[in-house]
Parts: sequence; C-alpha cells; structure tokens
Amino acid sequence: MGLRYRSKIVALAGMLFVILAPASQARDGDRPVAAVLDWFPFGWTDADHKQHGMVVDMFALYNAHLKADIETVVSPVPRVILGMEEGDFDFTITYRDTGMMSEVDYLGDIGCLRSLIISFRTAPVHSLEELNGLTVGYPGGGYFAKRHAGKLKLNRVEVPQNIILFKMAMRGRLNAFIFNDAVWGAYQKNLYPGFTVPDELWQQFAEPVVIEELHLAVSISRKSTQTALAERITALNKAPAFLHELDQIYRAYGLEHAQACLVP
Repeated sequence: MGLRYRSKIVALAGMLFVILAPASQARDGDRPVAAVLDWFPFGWTDADHKQHGMVVDMFALYNAHLKADIETVVSPVPRVILGMEEGDFDFTITYRDTGMMSEVDYLGDIGCLRSLIISFRTAPVHSLEELNGLTVGYPGGGYFAKRHAGKLKLNRVEVPQNIILFKMAMRGRLNAFIFNDAVWGAYQKNLYPGFTVPDELWQQFAEPVVIEELHLAVSISRKSTQTALAERITALNKAPAFLHELDQIYRAYGLEHAQACLVP
C-alpha cells in the first residue's frame, strides 16, 4: 500500500471517529461554550488536561474584558464544525469561510493568517503550479485539501497532525508541504510540547511562498442563544486597545503581522 493511501486511511479514520464520538462538553446551564480547534498552535490539551494555545488565550482575553464566563472546549476539527452547525457550541475562532461552516454568523475579523508553501533550498517552489508532479504534504480535510489539492496533479500526502509534516521533511520524504503562518511561527518559537525542529532543518528550507491571506474571525452558531454576548464581542472587536492586546497574543505565537490586514 502506497504512502498516499496509508495517509488517507489514517486521516479518514480519525475524522470518522471524532464525527461519531459523542460531544465531550457538558453544558452548565446557560454558560456559553467556545470550540477551539485541536490543532497546534490554536489549541491543545496536556497530560494534566490543561488547555493551551493561541485561541484558548484569546477566549481568556474575551472573558477578562467582558467579565464573561465562556468555557473553552478543545475538539478535533470535524467535531468543531459539526458542533457549530448543530449548536452544541456557541462560539469559535476560525477562518472566515462559508465553505467550512455555513450555519454561523461572523462577529468581526480579528486578524489574518497566510497559507504558505514550504519547500527546500535545493529545489525551491515558487507557485501553486510548480507543485504539480511533486510529493506534497498537507492536513487532510483542511483548507488546502478543499481549495487547491483537487486542481493540482500531486503525489498527495494527507496527514492528521502538522507535526508529521516536519518529521517527514526531516527524512526527506516530501518535496514541499503546506502550513499557515501561525503553525510555521509557533514551531519557529519552539512552542510545540516535546518536539523541536532541528536547526539544520530550518537551514534547508527555502523562503515560504504565500498562497493567499485568510481572515480570522469570531463566529457564533445560528442555533446559539448567546446573542447578547455576541453583540458585546462584536463591539469589543472594534476597540483599538483590545485589538492591541490580541496582537500581543499573536506575537507570542510567532505572528508579527497578523493584524496588518485589518482596516483601521
């Protein structure tokens, strides 16, 4: 069985499990619940069940400013999408993309992420078209898989976690792979628990190529009853002082220009 098909089976099996698994969160009365993607560096849970990540920190900041009590639940991507569609979750922070979630309303952009092509100095890739014919790794079921992979002739390697791409790159098994700059920046700051990208590998990478810019936004499920809190979040998202504090979170995760896309 080829690498491409083994990778697909792993990714699809993982997605099927989380879709069929029951929701992990329990509602505490009318307490608002925010879904956090279980995807480094947006969110993860350690061995002591403590939550970490950029989006976890963002919702903590919303709680502090609004004197709210939003509970964060770290869940796999398919579960977040399904939970927002069905109203199991009230809020999340993701790309502003109706192709990803249709039954949500967006409460304002809070920054942007850039999708990147990572290749090697010995054979740099300069565009999407130059990926044709190459062995390219990317997250299964994610942004690149939905928007671009089907239009290209690739030897596809779909993975369930982004750390796998670095490990495959270390073994020389990829010509290129796809990250967003949040993932790229957080690995550069050595924030992944228990894993550090070797310096010699960083030196092998060519300059990343930007595919496109993706707006990051807070959204609310259309089945949520937390409309009053949503209005307060919308207003807060326009406050310069709050945006400055959000920018400090971005920078802590290696994103120096995440708010450059926002219109003053």
